[in-house]
Amino acid sequence: MFFFKEKEPEMVEIKGHYLTCPVCANKYFQKKRTTIQAIFSWYVSANCYICSECNYIYWFKHIPETQQ
Repeated sequence: MFFFKEKEPEMVEIKGHYLTCPVCANKYFQKKRTTIQAIFSWYVSANCYICSECNYIYWFKHIPETQQ
């Protein structure tokens, strides 16, 4: 059976600022792309950045490619 290795957590810069976890002050995050169900069964894609220490999640509906 083949397993995919998770990418190493990394610092995330958005619009010239690095993300910092508001819970534990960590600066390293895992990036995940997800789809959530919104009102009236519409689906919205989002970028999620998960803190590598405490698992706090930042959700962003849209981030221009040049800002990721």
